[in-house]
Amino acid sequence: MFGLGGFGVIHPATSTVTTGGTISLSSYVTNSGASAAGANYTRYWLSNDTTLDSSDTFIDYQYVSPLSAGSSQYNSYNFTYNSSWGTGTKYVLFQADSTNLVSESNESNNLAYATIVVNPNSNTGVPTTYQPFNASQVFSLNSNSGANHTIYLDFDGHTTTGTAWNNSYGSTITTPAYDTDGNTSSFSTAELENIWNIWRRVAEDFIPFNVNVTTASPSPSDLIKSDNRVSINRYLSGGKYYLRLMGTGKGDLITGYSNYGSLGQYSITGTLR
Repeated sequence: MFGLGGFGVIHPATSTVTTGGTISLSSYVTNSGASAAGANYTRYWLSNDTTLDSSDTFIDYQYVSPLSAGSSQYNSYNFTYNSSWGTGTKYVLFQADSTNLVSESNESNNLAYATIVVNPNSNTGVPTTYQPFNASQVFSLNSNSGANHTIYLDFDGHTTTGTAWNNSYGSTITTPAYDTDGNTSSFSTAELENIWNIWRRVAEDFIPFNVNVTTASPSPSDLIKSDNRVSINRYLSGGKYYLRLMGTGKGDLITGYSNYGSLGQYSITGTLR
């Protein structure tokens, strides 16, 4: 199989996506060594080729739990393809043990890739908010996918694990999903239509501005301060929250950054209604 911390990709050989569309990826990390492997992180990158280097765009990362010898962890991930990333043939790179937390017998097999073909969005003549309701697209809506600002309307809830916050506030932090009928296991047609109409109203308010109102979970690259991108989560339960600021630091791109002094100074104000 693969060496300790090795990587496999469960994905069609080539996928096609339109700018502003959603890409679904699946992968697994396998410990094929003779001893246990500690927790680590898998990073996702967008690249013009199959080699990871400083020109690639960081998309996101996922936590990988400690693995006993011979065991694997399956991960799935969805992200929205930003039109600023260009069209044509692209590669999503999967980097296992991306911060070198695991001591491995083979360090050369931690990179895999999936090929995607990106087509331009031909539906640019009609505002996206004018499209008729489609239940299958409720959680992939984008009003302006190429914008430099993002307003994220999070209706499907979120479970946070494997972060520094979990060390202090519990192994699992759950933000509940949008619910109007008391059934939290699924969204009814009425709830999906409500979400669609809420997105339409918010998106139409921001049509004059360079803002993307989306129901698809944005990648960290859409939230980087140096690119003037921000995210607003519409549905938050009461309680204490923490803002994570991401910036370009110094260090080896492959093994991780060592200096986040580039983040600068921030002033944050807001009202929860």
